[in-house]
Amino acid sequence: HIFMGNDSQQALLAEMDNWPTYYPYQMMNSQVVDEMLHH
Repeated sequence: HIFMGNDSQQALLAEMDNWPTYYPYQMMNSQVVDEMLHH
C-alpha cells in the first residue's frame, strides 16, 4: 500500500488498526482462513 498526506505515521497506524479485508462471497470458509494465514 502507498499512503500520501500530511498526517503523522502515528495517525496512519491508528487508522490501520481496523483495516477491513474483503473476500469474494463464493470463497469457502477454509479458503478465507488459508488466505488470512498466508498473507
